[in-house]
Parts: sequence; C-alpha cells; structure tokens
Amino acid sequence: MKQFWPEFVFGLLLIILLVFLVNPFPMYMPNTATMVILVCALLAFAIFGALVWRERATDEREVAHRSLAGRIGFLVGAVALAIGVLVQSLQHQLDPWLVIGLGVMVLGKLVGLVYVRLRR
Repeated sequence: MKQFWPEFVFGLLLIILLVFLVNPFPMYMPNTATMVILVCALLAFAIFGALVWRERATDEREVAHRSLAGRIGFLVGAVALAIGVLVQSLQHQLDPWLVIGLGVMVLGKLVGLVYVRLRR
C-alpha cells in the first residue's frame, strides 16, 4: 500500500499539468509558462513511469490487481484514442498523432504479450 501513494500522487500531478497544458479555460499563457508546464509534465511522467516500472507484486492477488489495472488503463486509453480518430475522421481533420498513439499502444501490447510468452 505504501508504493501506491507515490504512483497516485505523480499520476494526479501529471493529469493536472496536462489539463493546464491543454488550456481548457480561456486564459492567456505566455510561451514561458507553457514551456514550464510542459517540462513539469514531462518530469512528472518520467517519475510516474519509473514508479510504475519498478513496482513489484508480493502475492498472486496483487499480481491480479495490477494486471487488471493495466488492462483497464490500456482499454480506456485505446477507446479515447479510437473515439478521437473517429470524431476527427468525420470532421475530415484527422491528426496523425492520434493514429500513431493508438498504433503504438496496440504494438506495445502485442510486444508485451510476446515477451511474457517467451519468458515463461
């Protein structure tokens, strides 16, 4: 449970920084503020990624919980990107980064599955 809090805090910090980076509120942000938020978001993502990468399960139940959380995270991300691709395709303004992001997620999942199967 102790390992949960750093992941949660840095994940939440990353989400907050990404919201400010998108600038949903019509507030003026000079280029320096945008760059500072971008650097902070990248640092938070790097720390979050390091925490997720080093996590170790202690028993079978925790392995199942982490696996389910990873599966839910992948599906939510893939659905969000697929909806983005669909909406932007219907508007005839498809951003290639949505397609690349979805493709990289699926490719990562496939590589992970092959790695786990070969490791057994």
